[in-house]
Formats: sequence, C-alpha cells, structure tokens
Amino acid sequence: MVRVDRERSGVGRMLVRDLEDRVRAMGIHTMFVGSDDELGLTSLAGVDLYPDVIGHLARLQNLRGHPIGFYRRLGYSVIGVMPDANGFGQHDIYLARRLVPQHDRRVMARASCRHAPDNWLTGPQVHLPSGS
Repeated sequence: MVRVDRERSGVGRMLVRDLEDRVRAMGIHTMFVGSDDELGLTSLAGVDLYPDVIGHLARLQNLRGHPIGFYRRLGYSVIGVMPDANGFGQHDIYLARRLVPQHDRRVMARASCRHAPDNWLTGPQVHLPSGS
C-alpha cells in the first residue's frame, strides 16, 4: 500500500515491478494477487454472488477506484473471486499476470524443477511491509 500523498506518482508501479522481477528470478511463471472489496468499490460489493458467481464476476465493474484498476493497468487479469471472504457481500477478488513469455516457459520449468525449494508446492511467501 502506498501513502495517499504518494498515489499516482509511480511508487506502486515500481514496487510491483520490483516484486515481479524478484519472483521471476526465483523461476516463478505467474504472479497472483488478491484484493478485498470491503469498502464497496466494485459492482460485486454487497451482492449475493450465488448461485451465479461466474456470471457476476464476468460483469465486474470498478465503480470507485478499487485496486483492480491499478493491477489491470499493470497487465493483470481478474481470475476469480472468493464470495463473502470478509463477511456477506465483502468478497476477495483475485488477479494474475504471467511473468514469463510463453516461449520461455519450458526453459524456466526445467530450471525450477531442478532447483525446487522446499516450499515448491505452495510457492514462496512474500511479505510486504504494511503502511508503506
């Protein structure tokens, strides 16, 4: 999270790109991010997504500056939603971006399999400082 007085200055973009570079260097192909919608910033807020979760997700709109807009501008795609993750109508929205071009994936896969870390199943856990 970037301080309010530093928003729209490129700091967030630089932080995400730096993290992507570090993750890519570890041999990871895809970056996944999740973002809460506890403040009612998207068309999913307050909506009972069942029984048509995918239909609601297909119609997702960013109404009031939700971070999905930021991530979409960086090339991320919405890949899913966890309904009611934070209480009724307060969903988690998931996005992802491929970090390695398709033609490089076989080389990366061979390298990452040979040097798989102990946490290869879950992937590395990256913790960013809060309140930055």
